[in-house]
Amino acid sequence: MPIFATSAGIINPLPTFSSSVFGNLATFGSIELVATNSLIASASGLSSELTGPFLAAQSRSAQAAATAFATDADSAIQILKNTNNLLATAGQQPQSLEELLDRLQTEGPSGKLLTKIGIAYARKNDFSSAIEAYDLALRFERHPRTLCEKAMTLRKAGRALEGLELLDEAILLESGTKARSFYEKAIILRKVNRYDDALAAIEEAIKVEPASVRHYCEKAIILRLLARLNEALKIIKKAIRMDPKQGRHFCEQAIILRGLGRTDEALVAIEEAIRLDPTKARHFSELAVILKELGRADEALVAIKEAIRLNPKEANFFAKK
Repeated sequence: MPIFATSAGIINPLPTFSSSVFGNLATFGSIELVATNSLIASASGLSSELTGPFLAAQSRSAQAAATAFATDADSAIQILKNTNNLLATAGQQPQSLEELLDRLQTEGPSGKLLTKIGIAYARKNDFSSAIEAYDLALRFERHPRTLCEKAMTLRKAGRALEGLELLDEAILLESGTKARSFYEKAIILRKVNRYDDALAAIEEAIKVEPASVRHYCEKAIILRLLARLNEALKIIKKAIRMDPKQGRHFCEQAIILRGLGRTDEALVAIEEAIRLDPTKARHFSELAVILKELGRADEALVAIKEAIRLNPKEANFFAKK
């Protein structure tokens, strides 16, 4: 655990990141921020590839930024800063983890930079380091985005309930004006089987941002789990109309139709899901269930094998059937 020193002497150490890339990080207020050479040494072993170009958005500014990014990152960043309708998601982060760690050394820590570093770690499924980054960021500022990102990472790390309080704090700070916190809260509540509460949360998200297709997909899932299948079918059809190129929407439609006993229609829907995205194991899992219900056992077995090939964890799905 690193020790953080000031002119006044040694202060209490902050927790070490599990990846050990942060070395002696920082303190707060008037205390000088410190970074060590171990940061660069550790970062040098990381991939220098970008975590991905800026997320495509429905604006010429965003498209221009994405194009400019290939040759001039600074220009792209500036264009995006001037674009008001871009979503603040991890997929939009323009820098790799290595680059962010370099900035940490040269600029010193800040809540915003540490949040970005947390996002970069979360994208690499290093949830422990991500959570520690968010914890440090929150010592600078209780920013709603950081709270939401930490809650989402806790969910992915199997600690969903720990994120609920953070999301409630984010919603309070945002005065209920940001859909993302409501959306993430709905997912967590659904995963802990609090379906009525999840439905209330996703309806709040829809009120704030009615044009977001993912809100309707989540609402359809929750309604299905509440056994309100006809309502769920209506909502997922709306999601499909809004974005007919998302395989997961057709997969959810297939699950709902199967629940309604409309198995032939479910087969058509899941085949469309697979056509749109043949890389998703869950699509083949649902195909296997439908084929089995239709008495096509041999074909179902082929679908099961493909699902497990794509994701070995799908074996757990079939173990529950």
